[in-house]
Amino acid sequence: MSKQENLKKVMLLGIENTTSLKECIKYEIMLIFVSIPLIVFNIVLKKYIFLTLSILPAILHLLCAVKFMSGRKIEGIREILYSGISLCCLSFISGLGGIEILIYLLEGTERIIMISMVCVSYVLVLKFYKYIVGKQIDKMSESKTTQKGIWMPLASCGALGMSTARIFAKDADNGTILVMLFICCMIISYVCLFGIINIYKYRYIMKHKEILDEIR
Repeated sequence: MSKQENLKKVMLLGIENTTSLKECIKYEIMLIFVSIPLIVFNIVLKKYIFLTLSILPAILHLLCAVKFMSGRKIEGIREILYSGISLCCLSFISGLGGIEILIYLLEGTERIIMISMVCVSYVLVLKFYKYIVGKQIDKMSESKTTQKGIWMPLASCGALGMSTARIFAKDADNGTILVMLFICCMIISYVCLFGIINIYKYRYIMKHKEILDEIR
């Protein structure tokens, strides 16, 4: 099979998935739940710019769910875009939390250096995901791959991380706890950034609509 055909197959992965209204509500609740600590933190410290940014992901997700919903479910290429936006919203709120922890812990040159390193790390993660997609295209087989249920592994990892942090937190000072929280936030953010691939897939499909005709 040619590389071009493999590319089409990779771009179409997940197009048969559907997201129900119940699942959309569950994702919205999860985003709100994750955002609440950050919202409270920003209100207490009167950081109104960061407060606005911490509210945006939940609002954006809700608007996208309403816009893409058809017959109490989201399906087809809209589901691909919705999944990508949902994961990117979670990535954004987690990354924002990590950056705010850095701003709270560090000052001056150290703060600038660490935030710069975080920005560079995002670029490296995106390049890594690009590499993964390239390898997937090269090794694409006839077997179907689905991204259904990606939220459950993420939730499991989050629960495991919080449980581990709770164990270590018993003997840790506040600074250590914040550093651990920063690491957890960044890991979640990097993992969820994978959603940007779905956004790229949506753009590719819309640009090459003829590949949709081939599967009908």
